[in-house]
Amino acid sequence: ESGLSDISGMLSRMRELATQAATDTLNDSDRTSINLEFEALKNEVSRVAHATEYNEMNLLNGTDYKNEVHRANTTADDVRGISIKNAKLSNDIRKGIYTLSDQHVDVSNQADISNLSGTAITEIRYSASSLQPALGETHSINSQVNPAEVDIINGGTTVADVDYISSAQIGDYSLRAKVNSGDADISGMSSAHISQISHDANIQPGNYTVRAKVNSGDADISGVSSAHISQISHNASVQPGTYTISATGLITSNHVLSLESTNDYMIVNPISGFPSNEITVEFWMKSSDTANAGTPFSYASSSADNDFLIYDYRNVHSFIGGPAISTGVSANDGAWHHLAVTWQSSNGDLKVFKDGVVDYSGTLSAGSTMMPAGSLVIGQDQDIIGGNFESNQAFIGSIDEIRIWNHSRTQEEIQTTMNTILDGDESGLVGYWNFNDGTAIDLSGNGNHGTLHGSAQIPSTANNEISLSPAADLTVQAPGGTSQTIPYTSGAQTINFSSLGITVNSSNVSNMTADLLVNAETFTVNPTLEVTPPVGSGSATVDAGYTFASTSVEFDDSLSTDLGLEIHTSNASDMTADLLVNAETFTVNPTL
Repeated sequence: ESGLSDISGMLSRMRELATQAATDTLNDSDRTSINLEFEALKNEVSRVAHATEYNEMNLLNGTDYKNEVHRANTTADDVRGISIKNAKLSNDIRKGIYTLSDQHVDVSNQADISNLSGTAITEIRYSASSLQPALGETHSINSQVNPAEVDIINGGTTVADVDYISSAQIGDYSLRAKVNSGDADISGMSSAHISQISHDANIQPGNYTVRAKVNSGDADISGVSSAHISQISHNASVQPGTYTISATGLITSNHVLSLESTNDYMIVNPISGFPSNEITVEFWMKSSDTANAGTPFSYASSSADNDFLIYDYRNVHSFIGGPAISTGVSANDGAWHHLAVTWQSSNGDLKVFKDGVVDYSGTLSAGSTMMPAGSLVIGQDQDIIGGNFESNQAFIGSIDEIRIWNHSRTQEEIQTTMNTILDGDESGLVGYWNFNDGTAIDLSGNGNHGTLHGSAQIPSTANNEISLSPAADLTVQAPGGTSQTIPYTSGAQTINFSSLGITVNSSNVSNMTADLLVNAETFTVNPTLEVTPPVGSGSATVDAGYTFASTSVEFDDSLSTDLGLEIHTSNASDMTADLLVNAETFTVNPTL
């Protein structure tokens, strides 16, 4: 009676739980909790049914009873409760009296698990105290996985929890992140000219930034036809793209002043603006005369007939304000030579340059001052203003590119322009005569025009024995139309277009300019892509150069750091323009 009461109470509670579980207000988690209590009650009902006994007999599970029939006991009452149905008796069964008995079965034993050969179960034991099955009764065994969270064994990760469902297999799982080779996510890019960014499996996942820039280096001059442009370098501030370098100016044939007799000379009287405290006089000359003390340059003023005199090309003497000095420099060997004489009143410093190099250095007439408004004579030595020449001091030969400056020029300045036909507007230029138009006109703009005397002449036949470059301007035009123009200088091997960040190196500037006067040349400054990896990835920012003809830019093993990236473009020029203004971000997504 007690057992039945207990079972009745548990069945009532199970009914209540079933009713609760059927309501719509519960979620799956609530129903899972209810089911746990329901299963516990079910198991308890089974336990009570098996444990309730009287006189060693199980009263509630219907499996245990005792009845005996003896041959001496033949009354029907003794066999009440015994029913034999469907007895299959053979034809040769003998007539007689049989004894029918039930006996207690000890179930504390091993279950038959022959049907579990495909599992890892090796034995199932049970005891009579907990289980009293009917003889031969078959039980089922199964396992299940209830939805829950796993036990994360390996600490140190940022994984908070891992959920699973009932279909998951039981056991230990390994979890790792990786990147599969494929394409990055470029959906956030505004530039329409990046068509694809592919990557390999070695790359770090995360957000990457790409921008265009220019690294300082050398431009691509493979398309330049002039053999006299040896290199074009640039800094990192330049615009990438195609540049044009050209020359503009007048291509002229060179002409010279010929003085072939002792009566020949050119005179400027008076000459305005003649320097007083500092001076440079330079010219090209050719003479093979060894008999005369030829005088290339004579300036006489009211204070001295030898106020500034360059005398005797066999052994050049310099006179300043009267005093003279012998320099030992000669220029009468029949070849063209460039002579330059510089002087400063402040310290008397006197230098004679021959073919661009200092050939004499000394001091003369420190503190002296040359008087203005005197007379300049080329080819004779004035003993009075404008005359009283001596034939043995006459210049016999040819002279060209005569220049007077109001400052003492340096060796570098002299070398820079000695082979160049000047524009005439150079700073400090007092007088300039190059005779290329067949006259002795002053090209400095100061009006100091010369007059020829005797048989002095400017031959119509060009004289190209001197290596002189025409007056020209060199211009570099950058992409977008920005340009810079600078005057041509023959002596320099390097031409710096500083406002553009471009430097042109030439093996022969004179020949380069001559080429550029005929045909302009183009060169290219190629861009660079810079990719910045995700913060904290441990990878460094990487550059990769490319050309405007490129369809892809690869960041691979050829670089110092292999990112395993390749950026594809439909138009490299437009992509560069976009990325110069705004950097773009793309994402390499991970895989678990």
